[in-house]
Amino acid sequence: MDAPYNVAEETSWWPLDAAAVIKLLVALCGPPFVFTVTSKYSTIRYAAAPFMMWLHWDIFSHHYPSKTDALEFSMATTPFNWLRLLIITPVDMNDLAIMFKAPAETLLQKLYILYKVTSTPRWINTPWETKNTPPFPKYYTRRHMKLPSRGSFLLRQSCILFWQLLILNLAECAGNLQASQVENLGEPKKFSWNHSTEKWIELIISNVIAWLLCARCLIDSHYRALSVLHVGILGDDVADWPPLFGTMLDSYTLRNFWGKFWHQSLRSSFTAVSNRFCRELLRLPRPSVLERYTNVFIVFLLSGTLHLALDYGSGLPTEVSGALFFFTAFTFGYMVEDGVQALWKRMFPLHESTHGNKETGTPRWQKIVGAIWVMLWLGVTSGPYLAPTMDLPPAILGPIPANIEVGFGPLIGFILVVGALIAYVFEGEP
Repeated sequence: MDAPYNVAEETSWWPLDAAAVIKLLVALCGPPFVFTVTSKYSTIRYAAAPFMMWLHWDIFSHHYPSKTDALEFSMATTPFNWLRLLIITPVDMNDLAIMFKAPAETLLQKLYILYKVTSTPRWINTPWETKNTPPFPKYYTRRHMKLPSRGSFLLRQSCILFWQLLILNLAECAGNLQASQVENLGEPKKFSWNHSTEKWIELIISNVIAWLLCARCLIDSHYRALSVLHVGILGDDVADWPPLFGTMLDSYTLRNFWGKFWHQSLRSSFTAVSNRFCRELLRLPRPSVLERYTNVFIVFLLSGTLHLALDYGSGLPTEVSGALFFFTAFTFGYMVEDGVQALWKRMFPLHESTHGNKETGTPRWQKIVGAIWVMLWLGVTSGPYLAPTMDLPPAILGPIPANIEVGFGPLIGFILVVGALIAYVFEGEP
């Protein structure tokens, strides 16, 4: 395998050489072209798929050092989306026209449908809409709006986006400060599990903050910026841009963390692949314990592979990246969680029937215990995944959408003030 991208050579993917530009154009335009000119079950689709996946990996490996850049994340998710349309659950242009309730007669109309495919990985307002897509905040319904008006949507998105950019600037300041105190920066090392109790507490807290605050703001800020662009300038319907993340209050089980709180941009494509593999290739009995956890494992394996590619493009050797371990470990976490829940129901059936029904919901104390469990699991297993990236120069971890040059102390105060104002005016919902 080739060496990972040399982060010392450059920290920007632009300008690209001619070969890289050609690869990028083929990667972006090739799948929709093959989709448009072939039938559902064409052998050309099966021949093009391996080349498409290889091309994206090659782009990550040699031309895109930014792990968190919006374009690279889009490039990472696009092949899985097209893989589903071309092979896993094959459809053609007429099928998509029905899904999006749009005509597909002229070239311009077909291009619009292809645009919808790339801009809506959650398949919003189609029969394929991703499960547990968050509804619009109650902020709007309390103001007697079934759907947000264009003006109110753009105002709320823009204000929250500004606050998220402040948080990302704070994270960047902290990263630069830490980098100035670290020796041998730029030489990623494999994570060591041998730490003192005090160090583990520090790691768990920092990892949880990295997920719940930094990673969420980074991903969500790009989505909000895109929603403002598409709704405000390109004329998309507000209904096509529901919140990307759910409420953090649902994160009291590992399943809820990934299935309700975290973004679902990859869920449809990954579950389509896992379902096809388990049900049609392996022909596992359904429902069964084996089929359930094999499905879960494949989904997390795909996610781990995707993030491994992103790590590789950032300059992390595959043997150093903890992406595969982190994501696939959740399969075991689900097993532990399901086993404890099943044991609890068997030991206390009366308590479960009177305090855990649909009307009353999960008792608060169980949510608190569950949230602690989720934070501990997330904090511990994130170590091998997040720690090596801390050895990279801050610039290589990816540019934030905007940079606001203020001091470290004033920035913290400004974040608190702006956050309080936004929570008061727009309410604290996604």
